[in-house]
Amino acid sequence: MKKVIVLTAVFTILTSIFLSSNIYAFTEQRKFIGEEYDATTDLNYLNARYYNAKIGRFVSEDPMFWSLPNELLTDPQQLNSYSYARNNPIVGSDPTGLLTIIVPGTNYNANDWSENGSMSNFISSVNKTFNETNHTEILNNKDVWSGGDNIKARQNAADYITNYIKDYNFSDGEQLNIVGHSHGGNIANLVSQSTSHKIDNLVTLGTPVRSDYMPNTDIINRHINVYSNLDPVQSLLGGEGGYSNEWSWTGAFNKLVNHFTEFGLAGRKYNNAENINVTGHAWNPFTAHGSYMSESVWSKVDKLINK
Repeated sequence: MKKVIVLTAVFTILTSIFLSSNIYAFTEQRKFIGEEYDATTDLNYLNARYYNAKIGRFVSEDPMFWSLPNELLTDPQQLNSYSYARNNPIVGSDPTGLLTIIVPGTNYNANDWSENGSMSNFISSVNKTFNETNHTEILNNKDVWSGGDNIKARQNAADYITNYIKDYNFSDGEQLNIVGHSHGGNIANLVSQSTSHKIDNLVTLGTPVRSDYMPNTDIINRHINVYSNLDPVQSLLGGEGGYSNEWSWTGAFNKLVNHFTEFGLAGRKYNNAENINVTGHAWNPFTAHGSYMSESVWSKVDKLINK
């Protein structure tokens, strides 16, 4: 009888950073799967959660656990919301986390639209709605989205988001959500025209509805549009300006002005969206355009998404 030699290899995978008895021998901060190591807590920061390399577990539940598709919930390895890479970190790794993108409107203040700024409560509400933790992308970089009231500035921001989505490592069942205020919503519409990735939830808040910024409904799973009948900025200051296509001194001047800033009539509702009228919550015409980020308004969006 022919003998068969079976070689059993036992691999002990130590993902802890203690590569030697000298804990200061290796000072590179990027550790497990290239993410940040926090020496104070002895944990690895993996964007959505902290990971304890010594026990091979996260210290908190996976925020995507409660929104996993049914086919994943039938996999027993997915039912442990504290596990890492299906309990098989040798051949797999968890992605960077969830992806929700928030785009502020024209002439936004970058400090306000930070997680510690005046819009922090709104950002937290968006995070809660989409079960986010630490991976919300806020487009508050003026080099990317200048906030300029012109097509060029919006297109530049849309191109950045499109490329970001293209390079992002989506996990199975991971959703893409985009929330845009005012012309930030039109930036999201431009993204829908240029990306090939499905947008699971698009939320536009006080966005001027224009024919040149129509959303691509073929790749948008759900579009929720919020408007107020008393918002003058949305309908009176968000349009194209209506200048003539025929050359004239007046037309040339209007085109020059509209290259840097735009004004004119625009609509409030989209034909293929769930349009929410929040006039009762945004009743003051002087503040209505900024009221879309209030808790009372966003709660209506939250109820639709999580009903």
